[in-house]
Amino acid sequence: MTHTQEATITITQLPLGPMDNFIYLLSDVSSKETAIVDPAWDFKAIKDSLDSNELTPKAVYLTHAHFDHLNALEDVIKAYPNIPIYISEVSAPKLSVFGSNIKALSSKGSLSLGQSEITHFHTPGHSADGQCFYSQPHLISGDTLFINGCGRCDLEDSNPEDMYNSLQQIKSLDENTLVYPGHNYDKLNVDSIKNQICSKKLKNNKE
Repeated sequence: MTHTQEATITITQLPLGPMDNFIYLLSDVSSKETAIVDPAWDFKAIKDSLDSNELTPKAVYLTHAHFDHLNALEDVIKAYPNIPIYISEVSAPKLSVFGSNIKALSSKGSLSLGQSEITHFHTPGHSADGQCFYSQPHLISGDTLFINGCGRCDLEDSNPEDMYNSLQQIKSLDENTLVYPGHNYDKLNVDSIKNQICSKKLKNNKE
Protein backbone atom coordinates (compact mmCIF):
# COMPACT_ATOMS: atom_id res chain seq x y z
CA MET A 1 0.00 0.00 0.00
CA THR A 2 1.32 3.44 -0.96
CA HIS A 3 0.19 6.41 1.10
CA THR A 4 0.87 9.92 -0.27
CA GLN A 5 -0.10 13.16 1.43
CA GLU A 6 -0.20 16.71 0.10
CA ALA A 7 -1.62 19.99 1.41
CA THR A 8 -5.29 19.34 0.66
CA ILE A 9 -5.72 15.65 -0.10
CA THR A 10 -4.44 12.23 0.84
CA ILE A 11 -4.31 9.36 -1.65
CA THR A 12 -4.20 5.79 -0.38
CA GLN A 13 -3.33 3.25 -3.07
CA LEU A 14 -4.57 -0.33 -2.54
CA PRO A 15 -3.29 -3.11 -4.83
CA LEU A 16 -6.13 -5.66 -4.95
CA GLY A 17 -7.42 -8.56 -7.01
CA PRO A 18 -6.19 -11.08 -9.59
CA MET A 19 -5.89 -8.45 -12.34
CA ASP A 20 -3.42 -6.26 -10.41
CA ASN A 21 -5.89 -3.42 -9.91
CA PHE A 22 -5.18 -0.30 -7.94
CA ILE A 23 -8.10 0.95 -5.86
CA TYR A 24 -7.78 4.45 -4.41
CA LEU A 25 -9.07 6.30 -1.38
CA LEU A 26 -9.01 9.99 -2.23
CA SER A 27 -9.46 12.00 0.99
CA ASP A 28 -9.77 15.63 1.97
CA VAL A 29 -7.20 16.21 4.71
CA SER A 30 -9.20 18.65 6.82
CA SER A 31 -12.52 16.76 6.90
CA LYS A 32 -11.36 13.20 6.08
CA GLU A 33 -14.24 12.99 3.61
CA THR A 34 -13.25 10.31 1.11
CA ALA A 35 -14.03 9.15 -2.40
CA ILE A 36 -13.53 5.46 -3.15
CA VAL A 37 -12.11 5.22 -6.66
CA ASP A 38 -12.89 2.06 -8.67
CA PRO A 39 -13.97 -0.24 -5.79
CA ALA A 40 -13.27 -3.83 -6.79
CA TRP A 41 -12.31 -7.33 -5.66
CA ASP A 42 -11.96 -6.96 -1.89
CA PHE A 43 -14.43 -4.68 -0.15
CA LYS A 44 -13.21 -5.81 3.28
CA ALA A 45 -9.71 -4.51 2.52
CA ILE A 46 -11.20 -1.23 1.31
CA LYS A 47 -13.38 -0.84 4.40
CA ASP A 48 -10.54 -1.83 6.73
CA SER A 49 -8.39 0.92 5.24
CA LEU A 50 -11.20 3.45 5.59
CA ASP A 51 -11.82 2.48 9.20
CA SER A 52 -8.18 2.27 10.28
CA ASN A 53 -7.51 5.76 8.92
CA GLU A 54 -10.79 7.13 10.32
CA LEU A 55 -11.94 8.18 6.84
CA THR A 56 -15.56 8.98 6.01
CA PRO A 57 -16.73 7.61 2.63
CA LYS A 58 -18.76 10.27 0.83
CA ALA A 59 -18.65 9.19 -2.82
CA VAL A 60 -17.53 6.61 -5.34
CA TYR A 61 -15.63 7.77 -8.42
CA LEU A 62 -15.46 5.36 -11.39
CA THR A 63 -12.82 5.82 -14.07
CA HIS A 64 -14.85 3.52 -16.36
CA ALA A 65 -17.41 0.72 -16.22
CA HIS A 66 -15.30 -2.36 -16.91
CA PHE A 67 -16.03 -5.18 -14.46
CA ASP A 68 -12.62 -5.25 -12.82
CA HIS A 69 -13.04 -1.63 -11.68
CA LEU A 70 -16.45 -1.87 -10.05
CA ASN A 71 -17.21 -5.41 -8.95
CA ALA A 72 -17.36 -4.37 -5.28
CA LEU A 73 -20.02 -1.69 -5.89
CA GLU A 74 -22.83 -3.81 -4.47
CA ASP A 75 -20.89 -4.27 -1.23
CA VAL A 76 -20.16 -0.54 -1.06
CA ILE A 77 -23.85 0.30 -1.36
CA LYS A 78 -24.80 -2.29 1.25
CA ALA A 79 -22.40 -0.63 3.68
CA TYR A 80 -23.19 2.97 2.66
CA PRO A 81 -26.70 2.92 1.14
CA ASN A 82 -26.95 6.57 0.07
CA ILE A 83 -23.44 7.01 -1.29
CA PRO A 84 -23.38 8.70 -4.74
CA ILE A 85 -21.56 6.88 -7.54
CA TYR A 86 -20.07 9.21 -10.13
CA ILE A 87 -19.50 7.81 -13.62
CA SER A 88 -19.35 9.20 -17.14
CA GLU A 89 -22.69 9.95 -18.73
CA VAL A 90 -21.56 7.67 -21.58
CA SER A 91 -22.06 4.55 -19.47
CA ALA A 92 -24.32 5.71 -16.64
CA PRO A 93 -27.34 3.86 -18.17
CA LYS A 94 -25.44 0.55 -17.87
CA LEU A 95 -25.47 0.94 -14.09
CA SER A 96 -29.15 1.80 -13.76
CA VAL A 97 -29.52 -1.20 -11.42
CA PHE A 98 -27.98 1.03 -8.74
CA GLY A 99 -30.80 3.53 -9.15
CA SER A 100 -30.49 6.97 -7.60
CA ASN A 101 -26.96 6.25 -6.40
CA ILE A 102 -25.73 6.78 -9.97
CA LYS A 103 -24.69 10.32 -10.85
CA ALA A 104 -23.78 10.93 -14.50
CA LEU A 105 -20.83 13.23 -15.19
CA SER A 106 -20.43 15.36 -18.30
CA SER A 107 -17.19 15.42 -20.26
CA LYS A 108 -15.50 17.87 -17.90
CA GLY A 109 -16.31 19.47 -14.55
CA SER A 110 -15.48 19.40 -10.87
CA LEU A 111 -16.65 17.68 -7.71
CA SER A 112 -16.38 18.90 -4.13
CA LEU A 113 -14.80 16.64 -1.53
CA GLY A 114 -14.69 18.32 1.85
CA GLN A 115 -12.62 21.46 1.31
CA SER A 116 -11.01 20.05 -1.84
CA GLU A 117 -12.04 20.28 -5.48
CA ILE A 118 -11.57 17.32 -7.80
CA THR A 119 -11.58 17.90 -11.57
CA HIS A 120 -12.90 15.14 -13.82
CA PHE A 121 -12.40 14.96 -17.58
CA HIS A 122 -13.35 12.48 -20.29
CA THR A 123 -10.48 10.32 -21.61
CA PRO A 124 -11.89 7.74 -24.04
CA GLY A 125 -9.62 5.31 -25.84
CA HIS A 126 -9.34 2.19 -23.72
CA SER A 127 -13.09 2.52 -23.18
CA ALA A 128 -15.68 4.95 -24.52
CA ASP A 129 -16.52 6.14 -21.01
CA GLY A 130 -12.99 6.60 -19.65
CA GLN A 131 -12.40 9.54 -17.33
CA CYS A 132 -9.62 10.80 -15.08
CA PHE A 133 -9.76 12.56 -11.72
CA TYR A 134 -7.32 15.37 -10.99
CA SER A 135 -6.42 17.37 -7.92
CA GLN A 136 -3.11 19.10 -8.37
CA PRO A 137 -0.58 17.52 -8.35
CA HIS A 138 -2.35 14.14 -8.46
CA LEU A 139 -3.96 12.41 -11.46
CA ILE A 140 -5.91 9.19 -11.08
CA SER A 141 -5.71 7.94 -14.64
CA GLY A 142 -7.64 4.67 -14.63
CA ASP A 143 -6.83 2.55 -17.68
CA THR A 144 -5.94 5.52 -19.86
CA LEU A 145 -2.35 5.92 -18.70
CA PHE A 146 -0.35 3.31 -16.80
CA ILE A 147 3.23 3.52 -15.65
CA ASN A 148 5.26 2.97 -18.82
CA GLY A 149 2.19 2.11 -20.86
CA CYS A 150 -1.39 2.88 -21.80
CA GLY A 151 -4.59 0.86 -21.81
CA ARG A 152 -5.23 -1.62 -24.59
CA CYS A 153 -7.26 -0.33 -27.53
CA ASP A 154 -8.52 -3.55 -29.11
CA LEU A 155 -11.70 -3.96 -27.06
CA GLU A 156 -15.26 -3.49 -28.31
CA ASP A 157 -15.52 0.07 -26.96
CA SER A 158 -11.87 1.03 -27.58
CA ASN A 159 -10.57 3.54 -30.11
CA PRO A 160 -6.85 4.18 -30.79
CA GLU A 161 -7.43 7.70 -32.13
CA ASP A 162 -9.41 8.60 -29.03
CA MET A 163 -6.59 7.21 -26.89
CA TYR A 164 -4.07 9.42 -28.67
CA ASN A 165 -6.23 12.49 -28.06
CA SER A 166 -6.77 11.56 -24.42
CA LEU A 167 -3.05 11.20 -23.86
CA GLN A 168 -2.57 14.64 -25.38
CA GLN A 169 -5.02 16.00 -22.80
CA ILE A 170 -2.98 14.44 -20.02
CA LYS A 171 0.24 15.71 -21.55
CA SER A 172 -1.12 19.27 -21.28
CA LEU A 173 -1.14 19.02 -17.47
CA ASP A 174 1.82 20.25 -15.46
CA GLU A 175 4.75 17.92 -16.13
CA ASN A 176 5.24 17.35 -12.39
CA THR A 177 1.73 15.92 -12.03
CA LEU A 178 1.86 12.48 -10.42
CA VAL A 179 0.14 9.64 -12.28
CA TYR A 180 -1.77 7.02 -10.27
CA PRO A 181 -2.68 4.21 -12.71
CA GLY A 182 -5.56 1.74 -12.66
CA HIS A 183 -3.31 -1.33 -12.64
CA ASN A 184 0.02 -2.35 -11.15
CA TYR A 185 1.99 -3.21 -14.30
CA ASP A 186 5.40 -1.78 -13.46
CA LYS A 187 7.98 -1.64 -10.68
CA LEU A 188 6.84 1.92 -9.98
CA ASN A 189 3.39 2.55 -8.46
CA VAL A 190 3.39 6.28 -9.18
CA ASP A 191 5.36 8.45 -11.59
CA SER A 192 5.33 11.97 -13.04
CA ILE A 193 3.86 12.99 -16.37
CA LYS A 194 7.30 14.34 -17.25
CA ASN A 195 8.75 10.84 -16.99
CA GLN A 196 5.79 9.12 -18.63
CA ILE A 197 4.49 11.15 -21.55
CA CYS A 198 7.10 13.83 -22.11
CA SER A 199 10.12 11.57 -22.41
CA LYS A 200 9.02 7.97 -23.08
CA LYS A 201 7.47 5.95 -25.86
CA LEU A 202 4.40 4.31 -24.33
CA LYS A 203 3.64 0.68 -24.95
CA ASN A 204 0.12 -0.69 -25.26
CA ASN A 205 -0.66 -2.80 -22.18
CA LYS A 206 -2.83 -5.85 -21.76
CA GLU A 207 -5.73 -4.27 -19.86
